[in-house]
Amino acid sequence: MGIRKLWELISSAAQTTTLGQLATERGFQTDNRGVRSWIVGVDMGTRLSSLQKLSFRNWRSSEKHILELFFYQLCNLQRSSATFIFVFDGPGRPKVKRGVRVRKHSRNLLKNVKQLIKAFGYYVHDAPGEAEAELAYLNKKGNIDAIITTDSDVFVFGGLCVLQMNGSKVDEQVSLFDATRFATAPLSLDRGGFLLVALMAGGDYDEGTPGCSAQIAYQLAQLGFGTRLLQILANYHGDARKQRLDTWRKCINFELETNPSGRLDRAHPSVARQLTRSFPQSSIIDLYLNPATSESADLPLPLWIPVQPDLAKISRLATSLLGWKGSAKDEKLHRVLWPGVAFRLISSRYVLYDSIHQRLVTPSCATTLVKLQRKRGSKTELTIRTSVDDFCMQTDVVASEPSVLLHIPEAVLAVATRDVASIATNFTIRPDVVQAIRNTTNSSHLPTVVVRSSVRADILLDRDEIEVEDTDDEDFLSAHRRLGLQGVVDLSGLE
Repeated sequence: MGIRKLWELISSAAQTTTLGQLATERGFQTDNRGVRSWIVGVDMGTRLSSLQKLSFRNWRSSEKHILELFFYQLCNLQRSSATFIFVFDGPGRPKVKRGVRVRKHSRNLLKNVKQLIKAFGYYVHDAPGEAEAELAYLNKKGNIDAIITTDSDVFVFGGLCVLQMNGSKVDEQVSLFDATRFATAPLSLDRGGFLLVALMAGGDYDEGTPGCSAQIAYQLAQLGFGTRLLQILANYHGDARKQRLDTWRKCINFELETNPSGRLDRAHPSVARQLTRSFPQSSIIDLYLNPATSESADLPLPLWIPVQPDLAKISRLATSLLGWKGSAKDEKLHRVLWPGVAFRLISSRYVLYDSIHQRLVTPSCATTLVKLQRKRGSKTELTIRTSVDDFCMQTDVVASEPSVLLHIPEAVLAVATRDVASIATNFTIRPDVVQAIRNTTNSSHLPTVVVRSSVRADILLDRDEIEVEDTDDEDFLSAHRRLGLQGVVDLSGLE
């Protein structure tokens, strides 16, 4: 979807990386926004379409199967420290694209998808118009750090940091496009350039100029015709704009007819003849430059902060929406859900660590480190095994195994086993604090993870070693604390 062949044209500007690496480096390690998380917007229009196609290829096109596929994707996304905002198309979305009436997803499917998103502790955001236009606005505004989409229109709308990502596995390679790399050689593209390519090569709103390929439009954009178009639209109106657009169009015609700059692969007189006085159409330009967004609708934007998943609700939805029951449900939750839950617990800004019992606790759940060693072939990741007893208790399922295996960046575990949130005796998981965290909209006034006792513990940081099975890594697995010169925090009651 989007501008024809655009992904291929800009592929040289892509950086190959993984979502997990980006979330760790740009979110967790930099303490992004003071919440240790990279805030990522997801285009649900393209994602739901992709899920429907995948379901159809498997000859299982029911809504239940689509929900199951999406459930697995949410489980995979959990294995990063990012916070995801799932943006849905709104009522202001164009009704026709590429001459075809846009099909809507069923209300029931959308309702159930949104239930799953919220249960996983992520966010639902309904755009006034197209999701990718809203995502670009949120990205420019600074409310989100990156966009996940497969719709190249996002660049015309002004997206700054875009991930081309079809799947959901955080360790799979993805293409990262940064707008700062577009403006420099060899691409030399700005927003005006993207607009020109969309108008001439064709996109969702228009077939483009007959005979004009994306490559031809791209070469014209590199000559600055798109930049000049934006300048005319921004600075002139009425007859003055019309006159300057006429001159601009004649310059493009001359370039196409004779190739005086030598920047085109050859002259294209047949394309020049197709540029009539009606080009460019103001209605198409308006769809790209003035889309329906929260800005145009004057809507307030929430502040998105990381929250933990609601395990009990996820369990109920797995039964009611997916039909998972009994031992099959127990096994599936252990295999697909628990690793991500453990990752998010460890990467939470609220995590507390009891080095005596190797217990990690947040206000909503807890786990115990059972095994710790370096991940084979990696200098930055560890392989750990953590208990699932608390997860199972909250979801009322039987543990198929006592612990779960996951890979986690060394940097994340080092912080989790070193940082001190709010310490006191008789620490307990408090549902009211969990709800307060979920309801908070101001990151500077986040609820404190506190306890029943008003006695505060003094903290002594030390470099105790965690007991590990791989002795070669003992020097490397350090930075763990002793708690308590007085009123030592004891979390053993949660085990």
